[in-house]
Amino acid sequence: MAQSDLTTNNFFDMATKGDADQLSSLLGEQSSADEVKRLVNAKNADGATGLMVAAEKGHAKVVTFLLEKGANPNETCTRKIAGIEMGTSPIAKNCTKQSHFFRQGSTILTIGEVKSGYSPWLVACCEGRLDIVDLFVVNGAKIEQANGDGLTALIVAAHHGKVDVVRHLLSKGARTDPKTPGGKTALDAATDAGNEEVVQILRQATANLASTT
Repeated sequence: MAQSDLTTNNFFDMATKGDADQLSSLLGEQSSADEVKRLVNAKNADGATGLMVAAEKGHAKVVTFLLEKGANPNETCTRKIAGIEMGTSPIAKNCTKQSHFFRQGSTILTIGEVKSGYSPWLVACCEGRLDIVDLFVVNGAKIEQANGDGLTALIVAAHHGKVDVVRHLLSKGARTDPKTPGGKTALDAATDAGNEEVVQILRQATANLASTT
């Protein structure tokens, strides 16, 4: 195995374990800023970056460290693994484990479909990692940016019943009116998934918006 491949493997192992100190040492050993940049934005065999892995695992210290080193919170995981059902890659599997779907006409769309482009930001919203969601907001995550299937952070959090994340996104100005190509809003997503507390929050937010326009 080439030295660069070994270094990359070590990097992902440390990100998975949440070992920020070892990551700091590893990056400090690199010979150039370009090599550090390559590592922090490298992708593993499943198309996930270290930041995606750390966000999914809830390793806030690692997320903070990687963001400081230039990791891109809006980078997406786009690889489809041959022979494996879409949505079951390590970075997306927890977002689909409840088998929740949106319907777009006659097409069933899995929330965590890998080709849709799940970023570390959307993964954190899906998993309800509020501390990491806030880190991404502070570091420039695009709250309204939709992925390839028109899913925004608010739609994802609403669908998965992440009450605290929904409240936080709304407090940061997230709009309630964006829709998926199938016409689903965040409120529709919460309603379809039976997330009643989120439904009530979004209804109130929608009513408040209507009263000010």
